[in-house]
Amino acid sequence: MEFITVLIFMLPSALLALFISSKYPLLAKPVCAGLLFRLSLIFIHNYLMPLPGGLFDAMAFEERGWFWAQAGLQEIYNQVLAGPRSHFYSTHVAVVYYFFGRMPILLNMVSLFFSLGLISLVFLIARNIWGCKKAALKSAWVAALFPWFVLYSIHARREVFIFFFVAAGIYMLLKWRERNQYSSLVLCVFLFGCGVFYNTAVVFAIIGVGLLVVIDNISILVKKRKIKVFMVAAIVPAMAVVIYWLANADLANIGSSDEWLDVETTLDRISGRAHGGAAYPSFAIASSPFEVLLKAPISFLYFFGAPFPWDIRSPYHLVAFLDGVAYLIILYMLWKNFSAIWGNPKARAVMIVLAPFLLSFVFTVGNFGNGMRHRQKFLVAVVVLIAPFIKKIRFRK
Repeated sequence: MEFITVLIFMLPSALLALFISSKYPLLAKPVCAGLLFRLSLIFIHNYLMPLPGGLFDAMAFEERGWFWAQAGLQEIYNQVLAGPRSHFYSTHVAVVYYFFGRMPILLNMVSLFFSLGLISLVFLIARNIWGCKKAALKSAWVAALFPWFVLYSIHARREVFIFFFVAAGIYMLLKWRERNQYSSLVLCVFLFGCGVFYNTAVVFAIIGVGLLVVIDNISILVKKRKIKVFMVAAIVPAMAVVIYWLANADLANIGSSDEWLDVETTLDRISGRAHGGAAYPSFAIASSPFEVLLKAPISFLYFFGAPFPWDIRSPYHLVAFLDGVAYLIILYMLWKNFSAIWGNPKARAVMIVLAPFLLSFVFTVGNFGNGMRHRQKFLVAVVVLIAPFIKKIRFRK
């Protein structure tokens, strides 16, 4: 019975891969490769040995969902109404378990579906920004096979939903910039809002959209001495809701408004995360508001590149080190081609919108265990930005 149920849950992903391959023939190879790679990891994790990222937090989400499923549909409904928080993902677990029983592999199959959708979104975003199918295809290959991104996108965790809704929000942002349709702007904010349910820090991407609208209007005001009234009318209500919600929410990484508006409390909270074998060294942790600015470059490098050779204390750290090296290479490509990237209006819009979201992690993460997980949230963005500059790998016959 479990085998048949697993096949049923696998079918939507297979059909999605078939649909994407028929609609975008260029994507057939990366999507099929991504599907096989992900399925291999799913079966290894469930039947041979647990893979990194699939324990601890994933087990906590799964156990909470099983508890809610046993409590019944009314309890699941109540938990959905409770709104955005770190364990909102467990409501999905509860729904699956309530109807099909406790089979963790089914959760992986749900993640697989959204993970495949991410590959096509990466392709569409890169093509929209650069107008080049070859560049978009290279970015799709990265999304299909980048090891840690793939791992976090198939486990029973909230990460794949964050990846998906942030990527979908970016895509609608580009549609707005391309067609100047305010419905796309509203949909962009809505999709980022969906991401907030899984990680409240995504609200900073919505703030980034508001920042972009302000910059646009300042530019128009300077050049033409007028403001786009409809654009302001579309974003102001959303920003009002965001501000109200910020005042009452407990945000991921930085706590409630009472805490994050108190600089000392926020710094104490951040330094409290610098513990264990994966903790950042003391020189990377800010202890005063002045040090936050002074150590910003170090925080940025540690977020994307840690652990460094001097931080390695276990075999797991060595694997994380390889992930950090890959991200540092990506960052080098971004820095090397920054003028060309910033000169592209669509790429610049993506960078402006995601800057507050990125900074909410750069300044609040205190160990590279969490840093490695959080930086996967930005793989889609950085890969589509450097898409034309990714070198093609050639194999000699």
